[in-house]
This record gives sequence, structure tokens and C-alpha cells, in this order.
Amino acid sequence: MTPSLNEIKAPVGEHITEFEKRFRNSMRSNVPLLDR
Repeated sequence: MTPSLNEIKAPVGEHITEFEKRFRNSMRSNVPLLDR
């Protein structure tokens, strides 16, 4: 049986959330058009 995507993501969920926050902050620009 193949695990579902949610089952795969569950053990690393908090790490993914932390990564997304840091990634967004590092990619932030002074140009509003680029901040999407």
C-alpha cells in the first residue's frame, strides 16, 4: 500500500513550516511587485 501525501508530510510538518517562513523572509524584496 502506498502512503498518502499527508502520511509522508506528517513527520516533517513543523520543519516544512519553519523552512517556508525562513525562505519567504530570505526572498523578500524591496520591490512590491516581486513579493508575491
